[in-house]
This record gives sequence, C-alpha cells and structure tokens, in this order.
Amino acid sequence: MSIFIDIFIALGSLLLTLIENCKIVKPTIKTAYNVASSNRGPYFLSERPEFTAALEQLFDSLKADPIAFSECVVAPGWRLAFTASPAVGLHYVTKGSGWVSVAGAPPKALAVGTVLITPPGHAWRIEQPGEQGVIPDNQIVEVTLPPLPLAHRVDRWTAGEGASAMELVCGHFVALDPALKGLFAGLRTAAVQPFAGESMAALMRLMLKEFAAPGLGRRAMVRALLQQLLISLLREAVATQEDWVDRVRVLHDAQVLRAFRAMVTTIEAPHSLASLADIACLSRSAFSKRFREALGGSPMAILRELRLLRAAELLRSAAQPVQRVVTDVGYNSASSFSRAFRSRFGCEPAAYAATISQRAQ
Repeated sequence: MSIFIDIFIALGSLLLTLIENCKIVKPTIKTAYNVASSNRGPYFLSERPEFTAALEQLFDSLKADPIAFSECVVAPGWRLAFTASPAVGLHYVTKGSGWVSVAGAPPKALAVGTVLITPPGHAWRIEQPGEQGVIPDNQIVEVTLPPLPLAHRVDRWTAGEGASAMELVCGHFVALDPALKGLFAGLRTAAVQPFAGESMAALMRLMLKEFAAPGLGRRAMVRALLQQLLISLLREAVATQEDWVDRVRVLHDAQVLRAFRAMVTTIEAPHSLASLADIACLSRSAFSKRFREALGGSPMAILRELRLLRAAELLRSAAQPVQRVVTDVGYNSASSFSRAFRSRFGCEPAAYAATISQRAQ
C-alpha cells in the first residue's frame, strides 16, 4: 500500500509543478487596465509580481535609433507645429512653461523639469499663448523632421523673437525592438512625465553634444546614451506609477513573455514555432494568436527581426567576420542570412559594416 501512496504523492507533486510552470494569466488582469487604470490599485503593472522581471527583460532588449536632435525655443504668443513622423519624440523642458497638444487632443501643461513624449505617426505642437491666449496663424512655425537616419547636426527651431517663454532640448528616435515599439505605438496623445533631479537634463545635453560633434565612436555613444535615457525614463514612470508605461501588451501575458524572453536571451538557439510554443506551455495556434496580439507580428517574423537587429549591432560595434555574425544570431546558412539582411537593410552585411566604419571616421 505504501508504494501506491508514494506514487500518488509523486504524481501530485508533478501535477502541481506543471500547473505552476504553465499557469494561465487570468483575463481580468489583461482587461483591468481598461477598467481601472484611473484607480490603478492592484492592477497596475508595477504591483504585479512578474512585472519586475518583465521590465528587466524590456530593458535588456531595448534598442532605438536616434534620427534627429534639436533645441526648441518658443516666444510668448507663438507655436511650433511638428508634422507627423515615424519617430518618437523625447523633449526636456529646460526653461519656462507652456502647452503641448497631439492631433487635436486637449492640451497638457509643460513646466521646467518635465519630459514630454510625443507618439509616432501623429502631428503635435508646443506653444505659449501668452497674455492674449489665442495664437494667430501668422505666429505658427511648421517643422518637418529631417528624413536622414542620422543627421550630423543639431537643429534649432525658433518660434517668435525676443525673450523666450519656453525652451526644450529635443531628441527623436525610431524604436527598433518589438517591445519598445509596442510601448510607444500605444500612445495616442502626449505623455508628460515629471522628472526629479538633474540627471535627465544632463543626459539630454550630453546626447545633443555627442550628436552634433563628429568623432570616433560618436554613433555608438549616442545610442548608449539614448538607451540610458530611456531606461531612466521608464524607471521614473514606474516609480511614480504613470499609466502610460502600463501599455506594453507583452507584459500582460506571462506565457508569451516567457517565450519572448527566450528569443531575446538565446537568440542564437534553433528556435521554431513548436519550440517557442512549448516554452510558453501553449498550443502552436494559441501561442501564435496571443503572440501576435501582444507584439503585433508572428513569432517567427519577430524572431527574424530580433536576429537581424542583433546582427546589425554586431556589425556596427565589433570587427567580426560576417560568418561569425551569422552563427551568433542563429542562422545556419550565410546565403539565407545575407538575403534576409539585404531585404531588411538594403545592402549586403559586409557593405553595411564598411559604411558604418566610414561614418565613424
């Protein structure tokens, strides 16, 4: 009889382990943001046990490409109007106060020490109405961001003459990794993030200086500073429980997140749809559906994107032969890697590395 009891206990222990490893996130957690975001409470991501690990994973995979930097100066009674762009904007108010509005949404107040985040794909404007409260058409300056992937200059956009009422240091970037894209793609209006201390101002000024001054390692330095800035911004948003950071959909699905973490941390592994679904403890169809809902693309398409972004990073930052990069990012064939890289970046891997080397000089 005792042997049957031992077998029963062992089976029970195994069942509990499987349940723990493959636990399902309750639907109420996923939909609670829509219901209770204004109240926050227990549904805010930072109060969920898995949030810290999920955010750390977001930090690990975070990649962004800076495309423009500028200084913005607005005089009383004037407006700077920016056309829609695929770039995300990070703007730090260094002087004065004013207002921001995105695509006709109600304006939000700006003050010294706040970070303004403008979403991609939407026109936006900053302004200082002054005493009159109304800005005439002839006191609106329209701005279009440069299309270059990395301009070797810092622009200065000025609206009005005389003493300024508001000044900002501005950076624009394109989110490259899927999780970061998901974070900012969810924005439909401007996010205004209060930021304590001088660290953000110092980072923005240093990025602007590096961006404007050509020199060895400039591109790598700007990217590293941008990553530090984004991590600082997200940490502050979590600490102050700002609801805009609660919109990374992948953080709501622990099973999909588990597979995504495996894709990022073991990018060289021979992942397949079946192996990733196994990691998530889901069927292939259920995993594909939930992965697409969380990250906006199929698992294999996102994996390919992650691998190519990693390959581009290796080619930029290290003098590695292309064949070594091929294996480091999980490709079995140099020819299939070259085809995929050429389709994504418009040139052969060797030509890409040579171009980056020339720009650095």
